[in-house]
Amino acid sequence: MKLTGNKRIATNTIALYLKMVYSILVALFTTRIVLSALGVDDYGIYTLVAGVISLLTFLNVSMAIATQRFMSIAMGQKNLDKLKDVFQTSVTLHLWIGVIVVVSLEIFGLFLFDGLLNIAEDRIYSAKIIYQFMIFSTFFTINAVPYDAAINANEDMWVDSIIGFIETTLKLFIAFYLLNTSFDKLIVYSLLTTVVLILSRIVKSVYCKRKYEECKHAIHSLKSGNKIVMKEMAGFAGWNTFGALVFVGRNQLIAIVLNVFYGTVINAAFGVANQVNAQISSFAMTLLKAINPQITKSEGEGNRIRMLQMADYSTKFSFFIFSLLLVPLFLEMDFILGLWLKVVPENAVVFCQLMLVASLIKQLSNGVMLSMQSIGKLKIYTITINVIYMLNIPIAILLLSLKFEPYFVIISMIVIEFIALLARSIIASKFISDFNLKVYVLNIICKQLIIFSLVLLLAYLPSLKLSESFFRLISTSLISTSSLFVLFYFIILNKNERNKIENVFKSKLLKK
Repeated sequence: MKLTGNKRIATNTIALYLKMVYSILVALFTTRIVLSALGVDDYGIYTLVAGVISLLTFLNVSMAIATQRFMSIAMGQKNLDKLKDVFQTSVTLHLWIGVIVVVSLEIFGLFLFDGLLNIAEDRIYSAKIIYQFMIFSTFFTINAVPYDAAINANEDMWVDSIIGFIETTLKLFIAFYLLNTSFDKLIVYSLLTTVVLILSRIVKSVYCKRKYEECKHAIHSLKSGNKIVMKEMAGFAGWNTFGALVFVGRNQLIAIVLNVFYGTVINAAFGVANQVNAQISSFAMTLLKAINPQITKSEGEGNRIRMLQMADYSTKFSFFIFSLLLVPLFLEMDFILGLWLKVVPENAVVFCQLMLVASLIKQLSNGVMLSMQSIGKLKIYTITINVIYMLNIPIAILLLSLKFEPYFVIISMIVIEFIALLARSIIASKFISDFNLKVYVLNIICKQLIIFSLVLLLAYLPSLKLSESFFRLISTSLISTSSLFVLFYFIILNKNERNKIENVFKSKLLKK
């Protein structure tokens, strides 16, 4: 039986979260092994030069949204011919984007290693090698976007979960292999992770060509595709990809700025923070991946009210899920990193805490971002938000030049994220009919920040009486989880949302 609407969202969410739980558990263990095998300096080099590979997932999701939007709208209109045109055009478009990005990265690489990076002379060669692996991975990632979009638009998330499960397991084997190899561990790690990423992309493309009608006859040519659809998609995909690249580029440029002032050791701390932040953020992104096709299809069907309702759900629940994990992590980060890593890089604890706060603020923008992508009005939105984000770079240089501690760079990211949140909300109110700015600020932003602050204070109580220990971690987690569930249910959710949840539980009980 074909699932639709909320049932499909629930099924896909379960599939994606099963994959995510496994991925996070394995990734945390893998990072511990890799950090131990490479050492702090080489791990710092990896996160500095090829750390963008770990952010390619974000880039991939962001770019896939562009193709998925057009595919979902065609599905909402039940137009198979248009659906085929969209997919074939997307293949062509992403070939062009891949070529442009690769050429740009190669040109940038000519300057990157010529005195810009603060890397020991005997490790420059290895750094250049892994940079090339990163470029190769980027090209494959970009060209796999149409196939990721097809899986998402068809809401076939179990396939994505199974492939992700295999990919994560292979990365664990790579980590164990590092402990026993006599070759340059940095190069071996970069090579093998690149191979796994490419294999994953190939499997997805083969599956799509065999499974989905719209993917079966795509022509891999730089000249193929419907010109009208190409023009429309190029505008949307161009702005969406530009936004994703700026976000990824900002993090890498901040890593370079930190490296120039403090060397590769600080990059190890920044890399650990990025790893923790990426794993926690993936929980929220997983929910968005499950709900986004329904948001876009609602817009394609002309149902603006449902689109905005679904967007609000995505904001509320992604913030809730992120808060659920953030509170105990934030309060017990020192203890958790001590358990997780054999050697905790200096500044890693405060970097992790502050970066998670920045990502928490970003969760409040999720519904607005999905809404803007659904209606396709991206030019002013993207330019404004990216200008705000890029302010992080001159601010970071200024702060470190004035001898501020490195963690002030992450504090500035929090401030910038909050400014971006307000800018997104204001722009949405100008372009989206039925979007009420005042209601969004009061009912979504203010309410959730107040609830989070209250939960954080309640969860801090064990720290006043108990010394750092596993028991205190459990106590903090129980208090934060229970209080967050209660406050979220009775204050954040409105009456209709509570009724829907109650009806789901009642129906399950009646079945039994």
